[in-house]
Amino acid sequence: MAMKGNKCFQRAEYAEAVDWYERSISSGEMPDWVYWNTACVYAYLADQENVFKYLGLAVEHGFTDVDFFQNSPHFTTLHETEDWNALIEKLSTA
Repeated sequence: MAMKGNKCFQRAEYAEAVDWYERSISSGEMPDWVYWNTACVYAYLADQENVFKYLGLAVEHGFTDVDFFQNSPHFTTLHETEDWNALIEKLSTA
């Protein structure tokens, strides 16, 4: 199911991608990239609350490369937010 989400993400079909990713997540434990991709899609849907929810889940599941977070083009609009700064600080001290 997550791979179907990837295909939708690549075609900029963000609402459909979210649906597939969330179905995958609800079916059981997923690799960290599924949570990351879900956060990316929510960024394109301008849903900041879910962006940080899924970034937090990505971190909980082992996605902790702070440089990757900071250099990702998906989240540049969030770089000035308190939530982003708190996330980066958490990753930097982990």
